[in-house]
Amino acid sequence: MVFSNCHSNLQVFHCNVFCAEPYQGNPASVVLCPSPLSEQTMQLLAREFNTPETMFISVSDKQVSLRYFTPLKEVNSCGHGTLAAASVAFKCGLNQALDWVELQTTNGLIRCYQQSDKKGGYYAFATKQPQCEVLRDCPSGVLDSLGIDAQAIKGAYLTHFAGTATRLLLHLDEERLLALSPDWQKLREVQQQHNVTALFAFSWLPSHKAHVKGRMFSPQMGINEDPVNGNSVVAFSRVLTHLCHSGGQSLPDEIYAYQGFSFNRQGTVRVTLSTHEMSNNSVRLAGQVVQLYQFHMELT
Repeated sequence: MVFSNCHSNLQVFHCNVFCAEPYQGNPASVVLCPSPLSEQTMQLLAREFNTPETMFISVSDKQVSLRYFTPLKEVNSCGHGTLAAASVAFKCGLNQALDWVELQTTNGLIRCYQQSDKKGGYYAFATKQPQCEVLRDCPSGVLDSLGIDAQAIKGAYLTHFAGTATRLLLHLDEERLLALSPDWQKLREVQQQHNVTALFAFSWLPSHKAHVKGRMFSPQMGINEDPVNGNSVVAFSRVLTHLCHSGGQSLPDEIYAYQGFSFNRQGTVRVTLSTHEMSNNSVRLAGQVVQLYQFHMELT
């Protein structure tokens, strides 16, 4: 790919992730930079685009570097952002092999694959499962911020990804999940108090162990509700291990997580729990990507 000599000549791609049709799934902005931008500029652009995540790709010595920004701050990982960035890298010929591209992030090197099955083309990468702690009680203030009582909770879990803050997962019945209407200010204060980056509320039935519905809230990161969140499903895969083992069930090979119903932006996250290629405690996160539009821009 040939870049302009102008530092500010950027290519911007708007993607919908975890869906096969436009205007569904999770929106993401991907900015292809002829040379790295300053952190201040990237943060201002992420705030301006105001998608849940904005990714910045730069290329140097055949290395494809990737950074992630929410509207409020930089983060070191994002599931749907990685898939969106991979789709752009393939479109622009940055892939190092026919079916994969390696992206250098602040959290390490990620190899993303371009694959297809009977449902169509998709992108996938392997990632580590988090550690999981089963809670006896929900952290103080969380239930009040969600407008529910303790009897509504079937289980509460804290998951810890390496190098990132904590994610809280709450097990509810489907009716309660669909009816949640959080107080965003209260929830933001609670997340700051407990150093919880995100809260993932989910419904799950042992009779449908491979399927889960979920909603992810992260006002502390500038994302009140993320339409379709991949990292939360990776976290859920660890919780599912506990649920299946405690219920005497075998683990499914793959999880299908349905989200976005509160936005009319439905999407499906696929997490594969075991393949011959993956190391222990790793899973594969996968999803389809629609590149909705692209444009060139110059910073003034």
